[in-house]
Amino acid sequence: MIQPVVLYQCVCDNCKEVIEFGKGWKAFAREDLEAWIDNEEYCMQVIDGQHICDNCISHDEEGVKFVNPKRTIL
Repeated sequence: MIQPVVLYQCVCDNCKEVIEFGKGWKAFAREDLEAWIDNEEYCMQVIDGQHICDNCISHDEEGVKFVNPKRTIL
């Protein structure tokens, strides 16, 4: 028998890239991915309530973080 499976992904709110956690993990059976977000080991952060991949995060001359609105992959 073949059955459908529901999986969850975290997508960057800026560039729409699917966030990879660890070594190639991009989809999970559980919806509660929040435990991995903002962990230095993974590639994303929550900024102003949005999930942002590290590739979209830049720093100004004073070291203040900001989201690069011009970076898009889709």
